[in-house]
Amino acid sequence: MGGIRGLTTLVDPSTNYVAYTDYRNSLNILNIKTNAVVETTLSTIAEKCVWGTTSKTTLYCAIPTLLELDHIQTIGIRELLASVIHSIRLMW
Repeated sequence: MGGIRGLTTLVDPSTNYVAYTDYRNSLNILNIKTNAVVETTLSTIAEKCVWGTTSKTTLYCAIPTLLELDHIQTIGIRELLASVIHSIRLMW
């Protein structure tokens, strides 16, 4: 897994999979045994994810989304950062 700029990782408890992100916050999942990679369309960092406890092939991730709220201008805040939880189920 070397040579990936900005690499952050999260290994699943069974050490079969690695969720990882690069400097663009592109989330990918590596099957360690086969070297197969699932490229997701999610933009987050691996530290915002957690592996499921009931299903070893489910990954839950918080995905930041930007909300623009004009009615909060009075206190100088135009944007808030919210998180949406996404789940990824691996089918190997």
